[in-house]
Amino acid sequence: MKQPTHLAESSAEDPSLGKLGKSHLPRFVGLDAIRFVSFIAICIFHITYIHYFTRDIAIAKELVIFEWMEVFTRSLAFSGFTIAFLTSLLTAYSGKGLLKRARLFLFLIIGWFLFSVLLDSGPELLVWDIYPLIFIGVFISTLAEAKKPEWSRVLGFIGFMMLWVPFWKISQWYPIPELPLDFHAVLGFADCLKYQVEWPIFPWIGLIWFGYASGQALRMELSRDGQADLTSRSQGIPIHLPELCVWILFIGLGVPFWGYFYHIKLAEFFACEAYRQPPYVWWSHMMIPVFLIRASLDPKVDTFLGRLKPLVWISHLAISRKFWVGYLFSYLLAHATSYLGTLSGLEQTPWRVAATAIFCAGYFVSIEVFTRLALSLVDKLSHKKII
Repeated sequence: MKQPTHLAESSAEDPSLGKLGKSHLPRFVGLDAIRFVSFIAICIFHITYIHYFTRDIAIAKELVIFEWMEVFTRSLAFSGFTIAFLTSLLTAYSGKGLLKRARLFLFLIIGWFLFSVLLDSGPELLVWDIYPLIFIGVFISTLAEAKKPEWSRVLGFIGFMMLWVPFWKISQWYPIPELPLDFHAVLGFADCLKYQVEWPIFPWIGLIWFGYASGQALRMELSRDGQADLTSRSQGIPIHLPELCVWILFIGLGVPFWGYFYHIKLAEFFACEAYRQPPYVWWSHMMIPVFLIRASLDPKVDTFLGRLKPLVWISHLAISRKFWVGYLFSYLLAHATSYLGTLSGLEQTPWRVAATAIFCAGYFVSIEVFTRLALSLVDKLSHKKII
């Protein structure tokens, strides 16, 4: 039988696969589409912050044709959480062991360093952000799974429970040991009005652990009984009526709290509000992308989405296959164009708006091109055994 275009081979040597040495797991195009749409929203935030020195959606104010960006990006203001969860899930789903993830870990460390340089960390050598959080979270989960698969599932449960705890309020309830203020901020305990960082460890490393455990569970479910080759049978995990009713119930319970992220302050207090929403507010928003992720795993939904050429095209993009490389290039391009605009004096001319429009039109194309070139270069160097 001819393999569907949206199937992707995922080779894994993993004890959880029983006697199987390698697995052929399907690539769910719905998951790539969810991450891609979330990526667009985040890129718009990056552009406006780097080019306009504000997290407000400045592009929509200068370019009337982009007014819809305001609604789009604010509606997906929690996209970072979606990407962090989904990326952790897909990392675990790949089934690679600790050594095979060495390149990923090295890249995350390099990305962390570049982020710190671009953000001009000053006397601080490194700035805490999503890269170190993903690195530590995935590294711990990978170690746990390598030792014993059940351990990473325990971490996943702990991570899920952490997402219900407002760690930033602990200092109000219990005395916290004296530590440097920036270290308190990285842990997630500091008063964000005094010192704030994005992606504090608590509770957000729990999101990484929960996503990783979900990806591990998905891989094991699709690989059990020695049936890892899914090219000749129904793919995915069906959603039955009782489960669907539970999803509808929980999403319905969250409806009264929708809109908190839409109206979030996007300027200097963004980190203070985005990462410190009450757990019930955060879950009321996060429940929607989690449901869409779950729905994408249903065989009928996956088959339907796999027939949609735009979604298959998204799944085949380099930024879908190597997301964190594309994510890094999105940041580098935004900084590079901002620097060139300042250096050339373009930002002080009437051509600024037109230049911004041209930049936005070619931004995502440029990210894809640079990602492909980088992957091609790495592949050539790997074949020559240089890296």
